Amino acid sequence: MASSDDPRHGLAVCEECESVQPVEVDPSGEIRTVGNPSCRCGSNEFRLLEG
Repeated sequence: MASSDDPRHGLAVCEECESVQPVEVDPSGEIRTVGNPSCRCGSNEFRLLEG
C-alpha cells in the first residue's frame, strides 16, 4: 500500500510543445518528468492530465 508521502505517477502535457510525458507528482504537488530533468524541448512547465 502506498504512503501519502509517496509520489503519484501519471501523465502530463508540456506547456511549451504539448508533448505528453510520464511524470511523478510529489505530495507538495511538484511535477517531475520520469527519467529526464525536463521535456525534450527544454521546458520544465507541465500540466497534469487528470483522469
